[in-house]
Order: sequence, then structure tokens, then C-alpha cells
Amino acid sequence: MARKKGRRNKPFKVNIKKDTMNSILAILVIGIGGLIAVSFSQQGIYETGSLFLGWTFMLLPFVFVVGGLMLTSAKLAIASPHVLLGSVITLISLAGLTKSGQVGEQIFVSVSTLISTAGGILFYLIGTLIGLFILFETSIEDLIVLFQSFIDKLQSASGKFKGVSLGKRQEVVFQGKTAGIKINTHDEQLSINPPPSTPEPVKPALKESASLSTITSNRPEGASDVVWQYPPLNLLSDQKLGKADRGDINKNVEIIQDTLSSFSIAAKVIEVNYGPAVTQYALRIAMGTKVSKINALQSDLALALSAPQGQIRIEACCQLSGSTGVEMEALTAASVAALTIYDMCKAVDKAMTISDLRLLEKTGGKSGHYQFQPEQESADA
Repeated sequence: MARKKGRRNKPFKVNIKKDTMNSILAILVIGIGGLIAVSFSQQGIYETGSLFLGWTFMLLPFVFVVGGLMLTSAKLAIASPHVLLGSVITLISLAGLTKSGQVGEQIFVSVSTLISTAGGILFYLIGTLIGLFILFETSIEDLIVLFQSFIDKLQSASGKFKGVSLGKRQEVVFQGKTAGIKINTHDEQLSINPPPSTPEPVKPALKESASLSTITSNRPEGASDVVWQYPPLNLLSDQKLGKADRGDINKNVEIIQDTLSSFSIAAKVIEVNYGPAVTQYALRIAMGTKVSKINALQSDLALALSAPQGQIRIEACCQLSGSTGVEMEALTAASVAALTIYDMCKAVDKAMTISDLRLLEKTGGKSGHYQFQPEQESADA
């Protein structure tokens, strides 16, 4: 049967990205919240909403705005699930507690018929507090600390006003002054002047005497009088290490890029940092690639790069305060680490060997200090 011309093989289909759909839904939800907020000064929507929710209808735009922001990838403080859940619980609890609107009256009656009117008030009061705790993501302990800090600030502020008098300060008028007294009579005028005041002799200052007492500290039992000495510098090794073997840097760059490409990760090495022991490679990854996906491939990258000479050196350091010897703990730690590496790489090479397990250095304890010398290995051979 001949196919008709101009007819499509597949129906028309529109492919919209998930982020685009979320953005469209977010704009619609936020727009509904804005429309409700604008209707507060008009009739129509506000009257209908007030009929059902009463005054709590004014909290509804906030719920829609938070819900719309949660549909986007915006990293805002209010764009979180606890804010949306807390605001919804608070709105419903306040509507029932205050019997706001038809919805508030209905839900309050439905609860009060089961647990009495007082029980209904307590129920919705508890619901309001729980909603506020979830909304602000706080706790009773935080409120107690906030209340205590507020009380402390009030006490410190009230303490500043203690001892402050608001009356007029009285000044001493005749201190250090000499004045005469005049007496007027019908016949004569009598003037009396006081004798000049003689300054009092200055008493010699007494010499202060102080007695020095020896201060002794409470020394714990069993402590010795020996002054602790710093360890000698010859304990530090003066062995000069050779230059770090970084291998072929260009080859390592290709291995890293090819390994990530095999796991469908587009990455490019843009910078190499040559450290004294560790070489760092800076990657530029494609937009939308999660860093956790690269972290999960660290074992695959280590296996692809491998060791330059096919050998891995493991060192374990332990420190104990008990009476048990520390050598076995360090040797066990190094052995477990080596066995872990073998378990990770046994699929590639089952002929791997674990060798040269020895004690490198030990300090403290009854046996004193021990340090492995490379000359001992050549002498034993």
C-alpha cells in the first residue's frame, strides 16, 4: 500500500528539558502568590479567600512563593522544605486556633468535638508552636539561650543607671576661702576679719614595708626534680632523598583524560602542579558534571596510573600510652593496608607479593630507641 505524501512517520512531539519545566512551574506558582498578594487591595479573590481562610489568607502568598522557589535551583535560605512545611503547618494551626474563616471554624469544631473546646485550643496552639519551630529551624534550647541573653542585657543596662543621681549637685562655697563679716548699726560699722589660716605642717610619708614570702607550687606526688631536657638533634635523619619520580607527565595526562572519557566524563587537564612528592592535575570538566561522580572514580584512576616502578611503599605510625608494645600495632597496620591494596588490584595481577615488612623506628619503652639502618639490610643479605 502506497504511503500518502505529506504524512509524518511519527506524531509531533515537543521535548522540553526538566529544568525548563521546573522554571515554568515555579513562575506559575510564584505568580499565583503575587496575584493573591495584589488582590488584598481589591475585591474578588480576596473576598473569596477571606471567606474560607479569614485573616490567615494573608499568609498564603508566602507559601506559594516558597513553593515556587523550591522548584528552581536557586540556593536561597527560604527555598528549603522545612520553610514550606513550617509555613503550611503554621497557617493551618492559626486558622483553627482563631477560627478564621469557614475552614478554620470547621477544623476547630472537628477537633473540639473529640477532645473538648479547651483541648482543641491546646491542640492548635501546640501545632502553631511546632510549625514555627520547623519554619525557623530552631529548638527550645535556642529560645532559652536567647531569653537568657536578653535578660543579661537588661541587667547590664540597668546596672549602668545605678548610683546616678539626677538632682543638682551642691558645690562647697567657702572651701579654701577667707571672708570677713560686716555688721551695720545705727552709729558705726563694725568689720571683723578672721585671722589668716596657717597651713598645717605636712607630715612625712611613712615608708611602706613589704615582706617577701617564698611561693611554693603544689607538686603532684611522684614528680621528680629533674628538669626536662630537649631531645638531641642527632635523632633527626640527615639522609638526603632523591628527586621525586613523577613519571611521564604527558602520558599521565592522556591516561587521566582517557579514563574519564571511558566513563562518559568529558574532562581536560589544564594545569599540572609539580610538588616535591605529589603531582597535582587540575581538571576542567563539562558543564553539568557532578564532582561526586569523579570522586567515585578515584580507585579507577589510581589503577590506571599505577605506580611508576610497579611498587608501593606503605608506612604506618602508631603511638601508645599503655604498657603494650607498639611494634605489633604498627606492623599490623601496614599489613592490613597492603592486604587492602592487594584486594583492590587482584583482578589485574594475582601474582603481587607483600615483602620487606620490617620495623623502621621505635622510641620510648624499656628497650629504648631503635632505628633501622640500610647497612643492616645489606649485611643480612
